[in-house]
Amino acid sequence: MTRIGLEVHVPLDTAAKLYCRCPAGEAQRPNAHVCPTCTGQPGARPRGVNERAVELAVQAARVLDCHREERSTVLRKHYVYPDLPNNYQRTTTPVGREGSFWEVGIREVHLEEDPGAFDPGEGTVDLNRSGRPLVEIVTEPDLSSPEEVTTWFRVLRLALERAGVARPEAELKADVNVSTDGGDRVEVKNVVGARNAARAARFEIDRQRRERDAGREVGMSTRHYDEAKHTTQPSREKETVGDYRYMDEPDLRPIDLSAPAQRLDPPADVPSRVRELRAEVDVELGEALALLEEPELEELFAELRERTDDGMAVDVVLHRLRGELDYRDTRLAESPARRDTVAELALAWHADEITKHVFTRLLRAHLDGEAIGDQLAAERDGGVDLEAAVEEAIEANPGAVDDYEAGEEGAVNYLVGQVMQATQGRADPKETRETLREALEN
Repeated sequence: MTRIGLEVHVPLDTAAKLYCRCPAGEAQRPNAHVCPTCTGQPGARPRGVNERAVELAVQAARVLDCHREERSTVLRKHYVYPDLPNNYQRTTTPVGREGSFWEVGIREVHLEEDPGAFDPGEGTVDLNRSGRPLVEIVTEPDLSSPEEVTTWFRVLRLALERAGVARPEAELKADVNVSTDGGDRVEVKNVVGARNAARAARFEIDRQRRERDAGREVGMSTRHYDEAKHTTQPSREKETVGDYRYMDEPDLRPIDLSAPAQRLDPPADVPSRVRELRAEVDVELGEALALLEEPELEELFAELRERTDDGMAVDVVLHRLRGELDYRDTRLAESPARRDTVAELALAWHADEITKHVFTRLLRAHLDGEAIGDQLAAERDGGVDLEAAVEEAIEANPGAVDDYEAGEEGAVNYLVGQVMQATQGRADPKETRETLREALEN
């Protein structure tokens, strides 16, 4: 039996850091967004708690259906690492606990500050990130496979972005805890993103079973994930709670959580929306998530469902458009294409004003930055003299005609291809095939 639990670190969408006024956004150079507080200078104290970060932490607890606490105490969690200038990290007692999200139990949600970034190869430390607000979400070990990890991670991110909690451009990180066959858990630290979290879990499941098959014990330990090799490697020994020497932060009062809860609107129920979408249009889970992860795609999909039908909307948005976007490694909002132009193109295809091949050709051109309005108008008005194109193909390819008369069906496919090439994809393939057969039989 495999048990997987996650400790997910979510960068909060705030303008300032958690305990100082330094900007929380990305900086153009190392150590630009820093001050005595977030660099741990002697005598520097925290300048209160960022109220917006507290609101977002409470909202995260609501998204995860947690029992929300009335107040939270700031703690010092002691450990030594080059990216931690104070030699302790400020964290809090839970903002929420005992929740549930996508059939996974939530143990607790709490606030903490991000450490800096240490590059061991160069021996440099960048403290721009130090002090940025995070929420840490600790799950119960209710996941049982890497595939479940991927899905849960994606639904979580979607829900937190819709609620305005997660910083949109930031990656979610996770500590992945894996135990197999009733053994001790192994923690894989600082894994970035859903795909890597699933890969780390997969490798660790296989590694632990190989160790046991060889007669070696798998003890509690900490490892790190090597993204290049897709493996986990030994790290320091696993700390216990006592090793961190938690103590109350003497420079900060407990945080009142009741006021932020009253100011916030209820978050959208994303898991229910995913399930509703799948029930409405019969799409795979991954397709539903891909649609909801891109607001532009979701809006286009809704428009095409209303103006055409579910089948056309699924084919255009989830199959053809998404396939082209994936090929270009981009999103619709980041591409040169306009949503209304793609919709117009799809409606022309739905109305049989253009063929599937013309739709595909013009869609690709538009995604590559071309203005296709004139081309679409010409395709709508131009029409195709199909009988003339078929006659020309037959006259130009007597060998294919002889092959057809000898019973080779592949000859028809060849001639259809010739007609499609001559008409630049404007002819309908089905109608072309029927017209060719009639001409060849007469």
